[in-house]
Amino acid sequence: MKNFFLKLFFVACFINAKFSFAYDGNALSARSQAMGGVGIVFRDANSVFSNQAGLAALQYYQVSVGAERRFLLTDLQQFSLAFIAPTKTGTFGFSAQQFGFTDFNETKLGIGFGKRLGNKFDIGVQLNYLQQHISEQPNQSAFTVEVGIISNLTKNLKIGFHAFNPLPYSTTTFQKELPSIYTLGMGWQASKNALLATEADENLNFQTNIKCGIEYKAVEQFILRSGIQSNPQGFSAGFGYHSKNFYFDFSNVFHPILGSSPKVSLTFIFGK
Repeated sequence: MKNFFLKLFFVACFINAKFSFAYDGNALSARSQAMGGVGIVFRDANSVFSNQAGLAALQYYQVSVGAERRFLLTDLQQFSLAFIAPTKTGTFGFSAQQFGFTDFNETKLGIGFGKRLGNKFDIGVQLNYLQQHISEQPNQSAFTVEVGIISNLTKNLKIGFHAFNPLPYSTTTFQKELPSIYTLGMGWQASKNALLATEADENLNFQTNIKCGIEYKAVEQFILRSGIQSNPQGFSAGFGYHSKNFYFDFSNVFHPILGSSPKVSLTFIFGK
């Protein structure tokens, strides 16, 4: 019975949102989830979901897959896939994610590109196709873009900016405006083994979300992480195992009322 009412509650929330993807956000990696949702200055395969400027630093082909179960409910699962292809002119990223169940689900497909400009700046852009499916109703779809930048202020201090749908418009299929979401953040490599990061998400439809996270390399190849965020309020923690060609990351987000949301991410690096 508890699972039934939770499912009903979330479906109602998504249907009444302007557009669910803007409400639910991107498929963050387990690394980001464990650190409170930060990730705008990260440079890894999952930059296709957080900030495409991070693609510019990637030099090897990579594949990353992720799976999350919201509040331990099978009908509130999210799956993601990322493929990274570096070229001489920059790095391309191809992404796919899906959230929901048979009668209600959302799909997002993206093609991103990141390029390095000198030693100080990385820029990125992505084109997305979004689709929302509700049983016995016509599918709703839209195209939108994302843009981002990462700047190296010093060797150990980075700032990043990312915009989802910076030029709002109304889609012809369901006549609802996609909100614009802006994220500003920074990351500080406090020591060889410790990274501190913080971000702020601004969405006109919701209160500003402040996120903070820490990552600490406890021993070689084993990493501990933790973080918090303000909206929705939550605490997160997780760990990672990173070898030369394979990354395994796990996170768990704890909501004070609805409980735990575990996530696993696997990344394979080729030719390193």
